Amino acid sequence: MSNSPSDSTDLFSGSGGGSPFDVATLLFTARRLFWLPLVLAPLAAIGGFVFAKTSTPEYRALAEIRLESRSMTPAASLSGPTADGAMSPEDQNTIIRTFVNPIMAREVVKKLKLGERPYFNGKAHPSEDDLVAFIMANTKANIVVGTRLLQVAVDYPDPYVAMELANAMAEAGMKYDRDQRSLALRENVQYLEDEVKKLEANLVGSETRLNDYTRTLGSISIDQDVNIAADKLKDLNMRSTEARAKRLQLESSYREIQAYRENSDALLGIESIRSAPGVASLISKINDLKGNLAKLLKRYREANPFVIQARTELAEVEKTLRQQALDVAKGIEADLAAARRNEEGIAAEKAEQEGKVIKVKEESIQSNVLRRQIDADRLAYEAALKRLNEELSQTRSQLVMMQMSGPAGPGYMVSMSTSKTVGVAGLGGLFLGLGLIALVAQLDKTIKTVESAESALGVSVLSAVPRYGPASDNPGLPFRDYPVMMDRCCAAAEAFRTLRVAAEPPVGIEENAVILLVGAAGNEGTSFCAANLAVALGQSGQRTLLVDADLRRSSLEERIFDSVGQYGLSDYLTGRVSFPNIIRSTPGENVDVVTAGTPHAHPAELLSKEAFATFLEEARLLYDRVVFDSAPVTVVSDTLRFAHLCQTICFVLRFGKTTPAEAKRAFELLARGGVKVTGTVLNNVSPAFPIKLGHQDLPEEVFSNQGKFEFPVHCPSCNRTYDSPDDFIHQTGPPGPEWSSNVSGWSEQSERIVRRCNCNTLIVLPPVMRRDNSSAGAKRREAFAELMSTLEKSGLSRDAARTSLLLTLKMGRSEMNGEAHRENSEASQQRRKLYDEVLERLVAGRMSRAVAETKLLHAIRIWQNAP
Repeated sequence: MSNSPSDSTDLFSGSGGGSPFDVATLLFTARRLFWLPLVLAPLAAIGGFVFAKTSTPEYRALAEIRLESRSMTPAASLSGPTADGAMSPEDQNTIIRTFVNPIMAREVVKKLKLGERPYFNGKAHPSEDDLVAFIMANTKANIVVGTRLLQVAVDYPDPYVAMELANAMAEAGMKYDRDQRSLALRENVQYLEDEVKKLEANLVGSETRLNDYTRTLGSISIDQDVNIAADKLKDLNMRSTEARAKRLQLESSYREIQAYRENSDALLGIESIRSAPGVASLISKINDLKGNLAKLLKRYREANPFVIQARTELAEVEKTLRQQALDVAKGIEADLAAARRNEEGIAAEKAEQEGKVIKVKEESIQSNVLRRQIDADRLAYEAALKRLNEELSQTRSQLVMMQMSGPAGPGYMVSMSTSKTVGVAGLGGLFLGLGLIALVAQLDKTIKTVESAESALGVSVLSAVPRYGPASDNPGLPFRDYPVMMDRCCAAAEAFRTLRVAAEPPVGIEENAVILLVGAAGNEGTSFCAANLAVALGQSGQRTLLVDADLRRSSLEERIFDSVGQYGLSDYLTGRVSFPNIIRSTPGENVDVVTAGTPHAHPAELLSKEAFATFLEEARLLYDRVVFDSAPVTVVSDTLRFAHLCQTICFVLRFGKTTPAEAKRAFELLARGGVKVTGTVLNNVSPAFPIKLGHQDLPEEVFSNQGKFEFPVHCPSCNRTYDSPDDFIHQTGPPGPEWSSNVSGWSEQSERIVRRCNCNTLIVLPPVMRRDNSSAGAKRREAFAELMSTLEKSGLSRDAARTSLLLTLKMGRSEMNGEAHRENSEASQQRRKLYDEVLERLVAGRMSRAVAETKLLHAIRIWQNAP
């Protein structure tokens, strides 16, 4: 069973997976640990002051070096310069990181003979390595932003020694730079000379191999041979194409001629024959003759000699044309054979030429490879030769060279003044304290607000009880000092009156509700809450029985009666005593108590007996409300044995102590036993701001019974006057726990309202005419004293006699009358049983039965009529 969403596992998340940062928790932690930064800040300031006074002052000397930019000649690179006079951030960082190194520090140690200076680094006879480490630790190099100035800073307790060290380090750095540049120059030149020789040998070798290959082929120019062969092959390709086209044309004409071999007229219809020169001229001549004949026919008749001559000439020409067509057909066949022979010859010549071209190209491949190698070797040789010439022409080969810009002067103080040191240390301590408060607030997962409790557990908070002096913290606080008893006007007392209303029995249960207050792991304040709730219920006029069901660590008996080991619940459950013998009266109005009783070896088994249900039945018959204080459910199983018999379950959470995990575990255990929690009580709440009671917040005891108190009230010390209850409550404060020792008698104390004046004097507001001094009151006291005396004669102790008689009178005050002994209900039988036990005790005290019954009934009746 789960009552709320699962908790977040994030360390920095709120309870129940809520806000990742709980402001309320932070404020509470800050309020609780406000002293932490207030303590750490002065301590840190004192430490800073001591440090400033005891530490040796430090002086800093600065030497400035100018970084000059030159035309760049990259060292040992054949790719050429990539920048011209530029100094990149990488170059600057390299200079800064390499400027201070052990080599330069060792040179400074030797140059200044620091080994001969005792206590230079705090040691009488430091070694060279110690001095080198000391110089490196106290020397810093940095390039001024936006400039080419390199600052060398040296810290030392003596300003002149700091100046000497700074200048020495600057000079050592510049010397180191010159040595490095000179070494780089020599290495670069040597490298380039070796590279030039190697590339020159490669170039000579490549050219020799090409000459040898050309001599082997017997050709001066391989490329020219390739071009000639390629041009000839191209010409043969063109001729082959023309021959093939001619052959195809002749083959087409030949196929047509074969179809009309002897038909001259049909042969003339073939285009290749018609286009032949002899045939074409004859056709043209025939056309001319036909035209001439047509003209003659228009002029002459057929028999005209001119016409006959023209026809004869036309016939001869046509005959010649037909013969010519046959001759042309025979000539085409001969041309086709010649075209085929020509095409075959060209094809053979083309194949031969293609072989020659392939051979020449194969021979040119190796030649081209050798030529490209020569070109590559020549380029590399020329580049290396150029770089060598550049290196030899440069007097300085590095991008940056160093020159002293400003020698260091006497050092200036860099250690903070005493005031600054104290201020910084104090602020550091303050922020450390604030950080610790924030860390504690984040790590604290306990329940501190009503919202977080309801979100984590899924049930309503019935009341939030604010912290009341030591009442919520001190586990041994006497009962008389509880807020509902001591100060009915305080916020804690009002919280319990709120709980009294919220803990009313569920709908359907009209009377005699049983209220159980239970905690998770102990020390939540269940006894404190149970006792105050019982008193609040009694003050409302309800007969209330407070039962201490924590048989392992009982506390109510010691708090209320300042005693231990008297008969109580455990004795009743084991059958040692009857119910009336364990009822004990308290200073609280309408409140009786049943203590835990004699310790028992097996309390869980004892609480699970049927005798507990019998006890509960007897209690509900005699009291309007039964309030149980119980053991924590996650520690022992005692409470789980009887929790299902209670109508209202109030789960007590302790502010700043109970965690959601503990509460959920307890809820699960109760749920397994079929118990549903009615609501929670958030106890010992630390208010973020002082609680001020308005008119609506004042206890009902003051405003509903104003006639019960006499105003105005005067302070006996400062003589200040309080004209009304409103002035009295608003202008006074809680009395504090020590007030109870200044008044006599619990019964008197419970009837008073006590407040503390601004002059720190206690003001007791007694009720007006609280004691009934009338004749009826005197008769009640006389009847009670007579019955008490008779019960003591029967063998009862005074406390036992008083308890039995008060129980009988309280029972009959609102319910018994003269006809009560004739009722047949279970409640009537229980009341009759108590009545009979007291009656038998009176008879045992040497009072006749008739007189005893008369006096007892008379006492009950006059007790009913008491104000």
